[in-house]
Amino acid sequence: MSNTVFIRIPSEADQSVSCLFNEDEHDNQITRAESLEDCQAARGQTAVLLVPGNLVTLTQAAIPTRSRQRALKAIPYALEDQLASDVETLHFAHGDKRPEDDAIPVAVIEQQQIQEWIDKSTELDIKLDAIVPDVLAIPLPENGWSILIQGDNVLVRTSEQSGFSSDYDNLTQLLSLALVETSGPKPTAINLYMGDEFVPDGLLELLSEKEIGCEQIRSIENPLKLMQQGYDSKPGINLLQGDYRPQSRIIGLLKPWRTPAIMIAIVILLQVVFMSVQTGSLNARIDKLRADQTAVFRSTFPSIKRIEDPVQQMQQQLTQLQRTLGSRGHGFTDLLAKTSGVLAASKGTRVTAIKFQKGTLELELDLKSLAGLDPVKDQLTRQKLKVEVLSANARGKRVNARLRIKGGTS
Repeated sequence: MSNTVFIRIPSEADQSVSCLFNEDEHDNQITRAESLEDCQAARGQTAVLLVPGNLVTLTQAAIPTRSRQRALKAIPYALEDQLASDVETLHFAHGDKRPEDDAIPVAVIEQQQIQEWIDKSTELDIKLDAIVPDVLAIPLPENGWSILIQGDNVLVRTSEQSGFSSDYDNLTQLLSLALVETSGPKPTAINLYMGDEFVPDGLLELLSEKEIGCEQIRSIENPLKLMQQGYDSKPGINLLQGDYRPQSRIIGLLKPWRTPAIMIAIVILLQVVFMSVQTGSLNARIDKLRADQTAVFRSTFPSIKRIEDPVQQMQQQLTQLQRTLGSRGHGFTDLLAKTSGVLAASKGTRVTAIKFQKGTLELELDLKSLAGLDPVKDQLTRQKLKVEVLSANARGKRVNARLRIKGGTS
């Protein structure tokens, strides 16, 4: 991965984003930026995005089924009671099933958060190869664990696909609890990566009591190079799974156009075949090509039994499909035009998601406060639209709301 850029998002808002560029296997450069949007040097590059471990819940799910597909579908509901947020708002990425207990390692993150990282990377034309919790990029010793101390932030990697984050003061207590509760083999050694920080109180005594060796590795000025080495050897869990896989996102964008594209391609193919017939002089060839046209039409429209002119009938079916798609697009445009002005006038209101289906527009909004929702609804109603508030939930100092909007009577 010598040409891959490694970008680390900090755990604190006042910390800088780190970018590591590899000129070759012996030469690398680390730059800093205020935010991901400022990483202009990474524009057009393939990148691995290392994200804060405190934003990702690393856990495991034990599901009693031999079917891998069923087990993966059951993960959100198996973990539902352990999570504070609604599983419908969360993204679940899985690792490889552990042979010792058949448990599946799982990384859980808010869908809104991972989508934000993907959107910002897309704006910069950064091609994301993986999004990985930074705790799963620390080098892991043989039969051991690793700890990285960077100021008040501490990362603990307990296996290839598990770990946790902590603050400096609580590290010893949390590590003691992890050693008791781990279902895997106990570590025989721990690598302690740190700069000029002191070893947390009680940590060495705890490891001595548990008969666990400890190697202190200092002079870690910027851990990004260390994390690159850890990622290359044992990559952890890639969050780009399911709907967030690069291929899935492209297919999702192209899916609405698949049917008309196939229809247009078939019509063009039939026209080419028909035109080639005009240059032929053999009746047998004409008969064969016409039979091919009929076979293509019959396989495309099996419900139509009477076929007299397959080319003309294919064109008629295409025209009907275009009219259907056109009417849907007109309804979407009308609703969007009426709502956009209202939302633009509502200060502090952002649209986070849009869905249009069967003449109904669903919007997800991020508002400054709950009091700002009623004016938006009233203004939309004045546009002669039918507005239904599906949900309104407080998220910190802001409010996330879902509206269903239909065209009213004129």
